[in-house]
Amino acid sequence: MIEYPKWFRWAGLAAIIGGVTALLLSRQTTTAERIESAKPTFNEAEREPLIRFFHINIGFLTLTILVLIPVTLWLITYNMAQAMWISVAAGALGSATTALVSCLNRRANGFEDQCGRQTPDPDTRKERFNQGMYYWFLARPLLGATVAAVIYWGIQSGVFELSLTQSAEVAFYGFLSGLLAKTILDLLRGLLKNTFR
Repeated sequence: MIEYPKWFRWAGLAAIIGGVTALLLSRQTTTAERIESAKPTFNEAEREPLIRFFHINIGFLTLTILVLIPVTLWLITYNMAQAMWISVAAGALGSATTALVSCLNRRANGFEDQCGRQTPDPDTRKERFNQGMYYWFLARPLLGATVAAVIYWGIQSGVFELSLTQSAEVAFYGFLSGLLAKTILDLLRGLLKNTFR
Protein backbone atom coordinates (compact mmCIF):
# COMPACT_ATOMS: atom_id res chain seq x y z
CA MET A 1 0.00 0.00 0.00
CA ILE A 2 1.32 3.40 -1.00
CA GLU A 3 1.65 5.87 1.84
CA TYR A 4 0.84 9.46 0.78
CA PRO A 5 2.03 12.42 2.82
CA LYS A 6 -0.54 14.15 5.02
CA TRP A 7 -0.41 17.39 3.04
CA PHE A 8 -1.27 15.43 -0.12
CA ARG A 9 -4.36 13.92 1.50
CA TRP A 10 -5.43 17.34 2.79
CA ALA A 11 -4.88 18.91 -0.62
CA GLY A 12 -7.01 16.19 -2.24
CA LEU A 13 -9.79 16.71 0.29
CA ALA A 14 -9.63 20.50 -0.24
CA ALA A 15 -9.83 19.99 -4.03
CA ILE A 16 -12.92 17.79 -3.64
CA ILE A 17 -14.61 20.27 -1.29
CA GLY A 18 -13.68 23.16 -3.61
CA GLY A 19 -15.03 21.31 -6.64
CA VAL A 20 -18.34 20.51 -4.92
CA THR A 21 -18.65 24.10 -3.68
CA ALA A 22 -17.97 25.48 -7.18
CA LEU A 23 -20.54 23.11 -8.63
CA LEU A 24 -23.16 24.15 -6.09
CA LEU A 25 -22.45 27.84 -6.61
CA SER A 26 -22.67 27.47 -10.39
CA ARG A 27 -26.13 25.92 -10.03
CA GLN A 28 -27.38 28.54 -7.60
CA THR A 29 -30.08 30.76 -9.09
CA THR A 30 -31.90 33.76 -7.78
CA THR A 31 -35.36 33.41 -6.28
CA ALA A 32 -36.90 35.19 -9.26
CA GLU A 33 -35.20 32.79 -11.71
CA ARG A 34 -36.43 29.76 -9.72
CA ILE A 35 -40.01 31.10 -9.66
CA GLU A 36 -39.89 31.82 -13.41
CA SER A 37 -38.53 28.35 -14.24
CA ALA A 38 -41.07 26.64 -11.94
CA LYS A 39 -44.05 28.09 -13.80
CA PRO A 40 -45.83 25.22 -15.49
CA THR A 41 -46.17 25.65 -19.21
CA PHE A 42 -48.28 23.41 -21.35
CA ASN A 43 -46.35 21.03 -23.59
CA GLU A 44 -47.43 22.20 -27.04
CA ALA A 45 -46.29 18.92 -28.60
CA GLU A 46 -49.28 17.27 -26.92
CA ARG A 47 -51.87 19.66 -28.42
CA GLU A 48 -52.33 17.83 -31.76
CA PRO A 49 -52.76 14.33 -30.21
CA LEU A 50 -55.23 15.77 -27.68
CA ILE A 51 -57.25 17.38 -30.46
CA ARG A 52 -57.28 14.04 -32.32
CA PHE A 53 -58.36 12.17 -29.15
CA PHE A 54 -61.11 14.74 -28.59
CA HIS A 55 -62.45 14.29 -32.12
CA ILE A 56 -62.38 10.50 -31.78
CA ASN A 57 -64.33 10.77 -28.51
CA ILE A 58 -66.91 13.11 -30.00
CA GLY A 59 -67.35 10.88 -33.04
CA PHE A 60 -67.62 7.70 -30.99
CA LEU A 61 -70.07 9.13 -28.46
CA THR A 62 -72.21 10.80 -31.12
CA LEU A 63 -72.37 7.58 -33.14
CA THR A 64 -73.20 5.60 -29.99
CA ILE A 65 -76.07 7.96 -29.18
CA LEU A 66 -77.34 7.92 -32.76
CA VAL A 67 -77.40 4.12 -32.77
CA LEU A 68 -78.84 3.70 -29.28
CA ILE A 69 -81.77 6.10 -29.67
CA PRO A 70 -83.50 4.04 -32.40
CA VAL A 71 -82.49 0.75 -30.78
CA THR A 72 -84.03 1.83 -27.47
CA LEU A 73 -87.18 3.12 -29.18
CA TRP A 74 -87.49 -0.11 -31.18
CA LEU A 75 -87.08 -2.20 -28.01
CA ILE A 76 -89.70 -0.11 -26.18
CA THR A 77 -92.29 -0.56 -28.92
CA TYR A 78 -91.37 -4.18 -29.64
CA ASN A 79 -92.20 -6.03 -26.43
CA MET A 80 -92.07 -5.67 -22.66
CA ALA A 81 -90.42 -9.11 -22.56
CA GLN A 82 -87.30 -7.35 -23.77
CA ALA A 83 -87.25 -5.12 -20.67
CA MET A 84 -83.70 -6.08 -19.69
CA TRP A 85 -82.40 -5.04 -23.12
CA ILE A 86 -84.40 -1.83 -22.97
CA SER A 87 -82.75 -1.01 -19.66
CA VAL A 88 -79.24 -1.82 -20.94
CA ALA A 89 -79.68 0.20 -24.17
CA ALA A 90 -81.17 3.15 -22.30
CA GLY A 91 -78.37 2.97 -19.70
CA ALA A 92 -75.70 3.07 -22.41
CA LEU A 93 -77.57 5.96 -24.03
CA GLY A 94 -77.71 7.92 -20.76
CA SER A 95 -74.06 7.31 -20.03
CA ALA A 96 -72.99 8.26 -23.57
CA THR A 97 -75.00 11.47 -23.21
CA THR A 98 -73.25 12.35 -19.94
CA ALA A 99 -69.86 11.52 -21.44
CA LEU A 100 -70.55 13.70 -24.48
CA VAL A 101 -71.51 16.68 -22.30
CA SER A 102 -68.45 16.16 -20.07
CA CYS A 103 -66.14 15.80 -23.07
CA LEU A 104 -67.45 19.03 -24.62
CA ASN A 105 -67.20 20.92 -21.30
CA ARG A 106 -63.61 19.79 -20.75
CA ARG A 107 -62.64 20.78 -24.29
CA ALA A 108 -64.26 24.19 -23.80
CA ASN A 109 -62.01 24.67 -20.73
CA GLY A 110 -58.84 23.76 -22.67
CA PHE A 111 -56.26 20.99 -22.52
CA GLU A 112 -54.09 19.34 -19.89
CA ASP A 113 -50.85 17.57 -20.80
CA GLN A 114 -49.55 14.35 -19.24
CA CYS A 115 -47.72 16.29 -16.51
CA GLY A 116 -50.88 18.13 -15.44
CA ARG A 117 -49.92 21.46 -17.02
CA GLN A 118 -52.96 23.26 -18.36
CA THR A 119 -53.73 25.70 -21.13
CA PRO A 120 -55.18 28.29 -21.41
CA ASP A 121 -55.01 30.13 -18.09
CA PRO A 122 -52.89 27.58 -16.16
CA ASP A 123 -53.44 29.43 -12.86
CA THR A 124 -57.14 28.51 -12.83
CA ARG A 125 -57.77 24.85 -12.04
CA LYS A 126 -60.56 23.47 -14.22
CA GLU A 127 -61.48 20.08 -15.57
CA ARG A 128 -59.84 20.02 -18.99
CA PHE A 129 -59.54 17.46 -21.75
CA ASN A 130 -56.52 15.16 -21.33
CA GLN A 131 -55.32 11.86 -22.69
CA GLY A 132 -56.45 9.91 -19.62
CA MET A 133 -60.04 11.04 -20.13
CA TYR A 134 -59.97 9.73 -23.71
CA TYR A 135 -60.21 6.11 -22.51
CA TRP A 136 -62.73 7.00 -19.81
CA PHE A 137 -65.07 8.53 -22.39
CA LEU A 138 -64.77 5.45 -24.63
CA ALA A 139 -65.70 3.12 -21.75
CA ARG A 140 -68.50 5.27 -20.37
CA PRO A 141 -71.42 3.74 -22.39
CA LEU A 142 -70.39 0.26 -21.24
CA LEU A 143 -70.38 1.48 -17.65
CA GLY A 144 -73.86 2.96 -18.12
CA ALA A 145 -75.19 -0.28 -19.60
CA THR A 146 -73.78 -2.28 -16.68
CA VAL A 147 -75.18 0.02 -14.00
CA ALA A 148 -78.59 0.09 -15.75
CA ALA A 149 -78.64 -3.73 -15.76
CA VAL A 150 -77.82 -3.81 -12.04
CA ILE A 151 -80.55 -1.26 -11.24
CA TYR A 152 -83.01 -3.24 -13.40
CA TRP A 153 -82.20 -6.42 -11.48
CA GLY A 154 -82.62 -4.51 -8.21
CA ILE A 155 -86.06 -3.27 -9.26
CA GLN A 156 -87.16 -6.69 -10.56
CA SER A 157 -85.99 -8.48 -7.40
CA GLY A 158 -87.76 -6.03 -5.10
CA VAL A 159 -84.62 -4.48 -3.60
CA PHE A 160 -85.83 -1.11 -4.83
CA GLU A 161 -89.50 -0.49 -4.15
CA LEU A 162 -90.51 0.33 -7.70
CA SER A 163 -92.54 -1.56 -10.23
CA LEU A 164 -91.87 -1.57 -13.93
CA THR A 165 -95.19 -1.99 -15.70
CA GLN A 166 -94.39 -0.24 -18.98
CA SER A 167 -91.47 -0.29 -21.37
CA ALA A 168 -91.14 3.50 -21.12
CA GLU A 169 -90.61 3.22 -17.35
CA VAL A 170 -87.85 0.67 -17.91
CA ALA A 171 -86.21 2.99 -20.44
CA PHE A 172 -86.55 5.98 -18.12
CA TYR A 173 -84.88 4.24 -15.16
CA GLY A 174 -82.26 2.76 -17.46
CA PHE A 175 -81.45 6.18 -18.89
CA LEU A 176 -81.21 7.73 -15.42
CA SER A 177 -78.98 4.86 -14.29
CA GLY A 178 -76.65 5.48 -17.21
CA LEU A 179 -76.74 9.23 -16.75
CA LEU A 180 -75.71 8.86 -13.11
CA ALA A 181 -73.63 5.68 -13.50
CA LYS A 182 -70.46 6.93 -11.79
CA THR A 183 -72.39 8.45 -8.89
CA ILE A 184 -74.46 5.26 -8.43
CA LEU A 185 -71.31 3.11 -8.41
CA ASP A 186 -69.69 5.39 -5.82
CA LEU A 187 -72.83 5.16 -3.64
CA LEU A 188 -73.00 1.37 -3.93
CA ARG A 189 -69.29 1.05 -3.17
CA GLY A 190 -69.69 3.21 -0.05
CA LEU A 191 -72.76 1.22 1.01
CA LEU A 192 -70.88 -2.07 0.67
CA LYS A 193 -67.86 -0.76 2.58
CA ASN A 194 -70.08 0.40 5.46
CA THR A 195 -72.11 -2.82 5.47
CA PHE A 196 -69.17 -5.23 5.51
CA ARG A 197 -66.84 -3.52 7.97
